Amino acid sequence: MPTNPAKIMPALLNNIKRKVDIVHVLIVLSFVLWVYMFRGFIFDKLTLSGDALPYYDHFKFYIDHLMKGIYPMWNPIISGGIPNEFFLRRIGSFNPFYSIIILFRWLGLPFVLSYLFFLAIYYWIGMIGFYLLSLRIFKDRICAFMAYLLLMFSSMSTVLFSSFLILSVVPIIWFFYFLLSFSEKPERWSFLGMIFTLMIIVTTYLPFYFLHNFILFLICFIIFYPSRFLNFVKKTLVFFGHYKLFSASFLMCLCFALVAGGMFFK
Repeated sequence: MPTNPAKIMPALLNNIKRKVDIVHVLIVLSFVLWVYMFRGFIFDKLTLSGDALPYYDHFKFYIDHLMKGIYPMWNPIISGGIPNEFFLRRIGSFNPFYSIIILFRWLGLPFVLSYLFFLAIYYWIGMIGFYLLSLRIFKDRICAFMAYLLLMFSSMSTVLFSSFLILSVVPIIWFFYFLLSFSEKPERWSFLGMIFTLMIIVTTYLPFYFLHNFILFLICFIIFYPSRFLNFVKKTLVFFGHYKLFSASFLMCLCFALVAGGMFFK
């Protein structure tokens, strides 16, 4: 075993290079740069605006009660007391990523910083999903990274602090990533990812926006790539045949998730 530092260091650096891609480092650094550019919002120096203000109130009411072990189905603050279902559906109260806010609260951070940090992290999760989706499409790390940068530093960054749009966009991005992965090679992890993201989508506000865009995407795909669509259907049926119990179980979970939207519509 070599003990000479001059021989050890090159071997160590080569090992690190094999395990850590430079693009991954740039993705992390770009997020640090984004946080610095939006530090006024993220660290509560600049105020939220538009729809982001009532959504902040919805989240605070929900998280404060959840930390007490209460699922708040009644809101006594508005109009002397009203059912809380409408506000729970607006934020998508079944999203497990909201536990990030609870984690920050347990660490002693005030709610406002916990919420803003969550928004930044959730936004970055969506951008990472967009990078992976772009990588599946372009098959090139540089092109995927450029696509990631264009969206990361687009106007969506400002919309993040004035709208609820990010709550729907992030699971939609990841859904299409899992869908594309499943279409290339049907596997259980990608199928599970599709079901998981769909469950978040259908329980967050109005899923009709997603359904409208997805149906248009599906129609265009069938028109322009009919042979690929038929091949995708065949591979999906084969997957269902191989994993009957697995597929049926998670499709049933998706059906249960649709109940919340049905109650909201009613």
